[in-house]
Amino acid sequence: MAIDLEQLRDLPPVSEQEIANIKNRFETQAPPFTAEPDYLAVLAFGGTIQSAYVPADENIKPIPMNPVLERTTELGEKFGIAGKFITGSILIAKDSREVVNADIANLIYTIQQIPNRKIVVTCGTYMLPIIAQALDMHFADGKSDKIIGVTGSWLPQATAGQDVDYNSGAVIAAVNAFDMAKQKGIVFAQFHGEIIAGADLAKLNLHPPGVSPRLARPLVITR
Repeated sequence: MAIDLEQLRDLPPVSEQEIANIKNRFETQAPPFTAEPDYLAVLAFGGTIQSAYVPADENIKPIPMNPVLERTTELGEKFGIAGKFITGSILIAKDSREVVNADIANLIYTIQQIPNRKIVVTCGTYMLPIIAQALDMHFADGKSDKIIGVTGSWLPQATAGQDVDYNSGAVIAAVNAFDMAKQKGIVFAQFHGEIIAGADLAKLNLHPPGVSPRLARPLVITR
């Protein structure tokens, strides 16, 4: 099946060689998770690693690359609940501001190929609006049977003000709610309790003006 890739305006388009590499990598190094329709797949897509937040306590745990899966597994082991039908994989481990077109193409292709209907994508907040829009243009409005929630903001888990549980719990609950309502072909961003979908994704700006120039420009075009 042909891949319809969305391009970021201010970055070079994905080359044919990069597309071939993505396909080959998926076939030879498929993501190590349970590829079953009923399993919620948590795909880690980087984070804002080089953030302005500098913890004073050197013992604070670093931000995990797959925070939702790690935290859900931890809670499941502790309380004997959650995580029974949750699986996941790390697609990239880089700062979200270093994401390029080929990375987003890899994410789109991976979601196209796996049978999992429920998907959570974790990423850094700088690129969350762009990533959500690219996914919306490929999988929403009847283009697939997927329910995809995109979320971010992972302060280190050991801090008093951490929001890992807040965002991970909210996005999983939202994906499961859409699934129970028998809805499909849905892409949304979940951020601090808010659900943003459709045309509103283009208005989503999670940082003050000037922090991320990419977010101030027209975001996505079709190749």
